[in-house]
Amino acid sequence: MPDSASLEQLHAYLQKNGYTFTEAAFTRDTDWIKRYLAKEMYIWAFDVNESDKVFALTDPEVAQAVQAMPRASALSQNARKVIVERMK
Repeated sequence: MPDSASLEQLHAYLQKNGYTFTEAAFTRDTDWIKRYLAKEMYIWAFDVNESDKVFALTDPEVAQAVQAMPRASALSQNARKVIVERMK
């Protein structure tokens, strides 16, 4: 992941080149910016597939989905049991 110095350089570059954004937005989106920069670095260093893999592995929504998998599995198994019981 890009370090704080890289983010500061990006911030300065964007301001110098006339990109408009609020400091609040830049701060709020820092995690996404880091992930996206890492994705781009992986494209240059490796390939698109590796880049996509890293982007997915660092995605907070993917992490939540992975954490929810055991519960989803339990709900699915419970639903199967209910269906079997109703069929008797």
